[in-house]
Amino acid sequence: MQNELLSLSEAGKRLPHRPAPSTIWRWIRQGIPAGNERIYLRYVRIGRRVFVPAEALEEFVEQMTLADKEAAAERYGDPARREADIAAAERSVMGRE
Repeated sequence: MQNELLSLSEAGKRLPHRPAPSTIWRWIRQGIPAGNERIYLRYVRIGRRVFVPAEALEEFVEQMTLADKEAAAERYGDPARREADIAAAERSVMGRE
């Protein structure tokens, strides 16, 4: 099914650490902090029940990962640049010995 809808329990079971349905609900209602904004899990309501589209779960994970990488780059700098700086420092030290 292209537009597969998952219950909160099913959505949790799709993730490696199997978060509880209450955690999935919290991601929907409160989101998670990402810099100066929040990332929310998209959902649909049918009657009294709440479902998470499967593609929304994938998007949410991708957004969390991207936000984490951006925060790390902001805090620690670009990893490639950092590796180049370390290599240059090592060459400099080795040249002096």
